[in-house]
Amino acid sequence: MIDKLVCQEVLETALKTGGDFAEIFAESTYNNGYEMTSGKVTKVTSNHTYGVSIRILKGYYEVNGYTNDFSRESLLALANKLAGSFTDEARVKEVVLTETEVKNNNPVKRYPETVTNAEKIAYMQRVYDALKDFSPEIAQVITNIRDEDQKVLIANSKGRFLKDRRVHTFLAVNVVASDGKSTQTAIRRVGGHAGYEVIDAQDLEALAREAGESAITMLHADEMVGGKMTVVVHNGFGGVLLHEACVHSLEATSVAKGSSVFCNKLGEKIASDIVTAIDDGTIPNAWGSLNVDDEGEP
Repeated sequence: MIDKLVCQEVLETALKTGGDFAEIFAESTYNNGYEMTSGKVTKVTSNHTYGVSIRILKGYYEVNGYTNDFSRESLLALANKLAGSFTDEARVKEVVLTETEVKNNNPVKRYPETVTNAEKIAYMQRVYDALKDFSPEIAQVITNIRDEDQKVLIANSKGRFLKDRRVHTFLAVNVVASDGKSTQTAIRRVGGHAGYEVIDAQDLEALAREAGESAITMLHADEMVGGKMTVVVHNGFGGVLLHEACVHSLEATSVAKGSSVFCNKLGEKIASDIVTAIDDGTIPNAWGSLNVDDEGEP
C-alpha cells in the first residue's frame, strides 16, 4: 500500500517542527450491499473507499489531514502542510520503522470476493422462501446482506509499522406482520468478523421462521403494564448503551485534558457492585473483535 521507507520519510517530515508524535493510517476498503424485498432484489451497491491520513500530536494539540493520493510526493506535501501548524524551530527526528507481524485472531474461510452475486442473492431467496407461506399475517420480508473487506496500514513515529486485513459479513431479516389494524416488526441477524462461512454455518430457514414468529407474537401481544421495573441491560445492543454512557469518557482526548469524570480513577471502583461490564475484543470472529485497533494496538 505504502512503502516502509516512504512512511519513515513522511513521519520525519511531519515531526520537523517539534511534534511529539506522528502517525499514518491508510486503508483500502471494499463494501457490497444487497437487499431483497418480498422475493425481489431491490438494491445492490458496491463501493471502494481508500485513503491515507496523517496525524501529528504536540502536547494537547493535534492536527490531521488526509488524501487519496498514495504517491510519495503527495504524502510529503501533506506532511509538510500539517507540520506547518506548529512553529518550533526546524529539527530532525529520525524514525526507524520495524514491521510487526499481526497475529490473526479472526481467520476467514470465504472472502467476499470469492462469492458471486448469484450466491449472495440465493441466501436471501432462502430466507424469503421460508416465510412466503408461513402466515397470512406476514406482510413483508426484507433481507439484507452486507460484506466489507478492509486492508489497513499503520505506521507511527514510535517505530510501529504493520498491516492488517479485516473482513465483516452479515445477513439480517426484517419481518413485518400486520392484521390490518396494527403492525409489528421483528429483526434477526447473523454476522461476524468473518467471511461468508458465518452465513453458511447458519440455518437460514430457522432464522427466518424465528423472526416471523416473533413479529406475529408481538402483533397479538397484550399491551404492557407500565410502572417501576428492574432494568436489565442485555449484551449486544446493551453494549451500545454502555459505550454512549461511559466509553466516550474514557477516550484519551478528554482524559488527558482532565475533562472526564473518569480522570484519576484507574484502579478505583466506579460502579455499583451489581454492575459487571466486559469489553472483550479478542473473541475469535466476533463482530467487534480486532487483531489490532486503528492505532496498531493489539
